[in-house]
This record gives sequence, C-alpha cells and structure tokens, in this order.
Amino acid sequence: MIRSIYVVGLFFIVLFYNSYSQNTSPYSLTLKHESVYAAYTISGLSVIYLLNNKLNTHTVTKYSDKTALLSDYTTAGACAFSIGISSLVSYRTTKGCSMFVKQAGLFAVLWSETVATTMITANIVKLSVQRTRPYVYNSNVPLEKRMEYDGRKSFFSGHTTFAASNTFFAAHVVSQYFPKTWLSYSTWAVAGLLPASVAYMRVDSGRHFPTDVITGYIVGAACGIVIPYLHTLQNKQKATVHMGISPQTISFVVRL
Repeated sequence: MIRSIYVVGLFFIVLFYNSYSQNTSPYSLTLKHESVYAAYTISGLSVIYLLNNKLNTHTVTKYSDKTALLSDYTTAGACAFSIGISSLVSYRTTKGCSMFVKQAGLFAVLWSETVATTMITANIVKLSVQRTRPYVYNSNVPLEKRMEYDGRKSFFSGHTTFAASNTFFAAHVVSQYFPKTWLSYSTWAVAGLLPASVAYMRVDSGRHFPTDVITGYIVGAACGIVIPYLHTLQNKQKATVHMGISPQTISFVVRL
C-alpha cells in the first residue's frame, strides 16, 4: 500500500511538471529538486521493505518468581558485601577496639547516607513516573498480581540501584585506603559485575525493562562513588558557613 501511494505520487509529479512550472503559482517544481525527493522515496521504500521483513512479532513477556527471588538474595548480598568490606577496612587500618569502633562508625554514617539518598531518589522517581512493569502485559500472570500498585513502579529499578550503590561504595572505600592493590582491583570488579547480574535477573523475571535497570545502575553507581567522595573533600578543606541578616536582605554563603 505504501509503495503504491508513493509510485502514484511520483507519477503525478512527472505528469504535471511542465504545467506547474509554467503557471503563476507560488510553488514550483524543478527536475533537480524532485529527483532528490524521488531518490529518497525509492531508497526509503527499499529500506522499509528490508526492515519490515526482519521485524519480529511480539513475544510473551517473561515472568519468573524464582528469578525475582534470586535477585532479592543477590541484592542482599551486595549489601552484605558493602558492610563486610567496610568492616575489613576498619580492621586493617586501626589498632585497638576503640579506634575500630570509631572507624566503623564513620563508615556506618557514610553508608547510611549513601543508601538513604539512593533509595529515596529511586522511590521519588518511581512514584512520579508510574511506569507499568513488563509482567502487567503478560496475560499468563495472575490478574491480582497485575493489578497490584507495585505494577506501576517499574522506572527505575530499585534493586539494581541499591546493589550498585552498595558495591561501588565498597570499591570507593577500598580504593581510598588500599589504592592500586589486588584488593582494590577485585573490589571494583565485584562492584561492576554484581549489580549487573541483579539487573539481568530483574529484566529476566519480568519486573523491569532494560532502560529501568540501566538507569538504576548509573544512579546507584553515582551515589556509591559521589557521596563518600564528597566527604573526602570535606576532610581536605573544611567548609565555612556565613549568614548575614539585615532589614532588607538575608545572605547565606557556603565556602568549600
């Protein structure tokens, strides 16, 4: 149908070329310009034909409770990995119980801030976007499952975000204390692979689209790196805050 329309259109362009070019219409046809449009039409139709032959029909969306449960355990493992690495660094870099507790407490605060920022951001976006999860489109999934409010919280993946923020937080901590060591390199490797496996399972289980987990991975990794990094800047140069009040203005200055 599309090809027939274009062929007929080109036929009329050629047929009435002379008459249109000789009247007083504000529009005009030239052989040079119309040849370009004709060439684009012919080549475009050829591309459409080739792509249309390669177009696959829709397939049933994947759905697996077992894979989703496995992604829960893997995400919990990312959390345990982060806490374990932080504890190991505290143990290796301190002497005595009191110093260990102080260092571990510092990491606990940094970790809490990282995780809180990550998950609050993810949930604000989820509730604002309200993207439908893939399994909702699968008629084989029980209707009551598809009707749950959680089915509108697809973008972006909280599991992937949480896993990435934990593992990249651990990698950043290790790189600060043991840079360019096997421990640092291996931690960064785990930091990249573990949330990637969570992302794969979330898509494979029908809980998320690829764009959900890709976004979650980026946001989680950014939080895991940036938040502890900002605290290293605070250590190098103390921030000063100045506030001035007058009848006309209120000034608030932060110097880093």
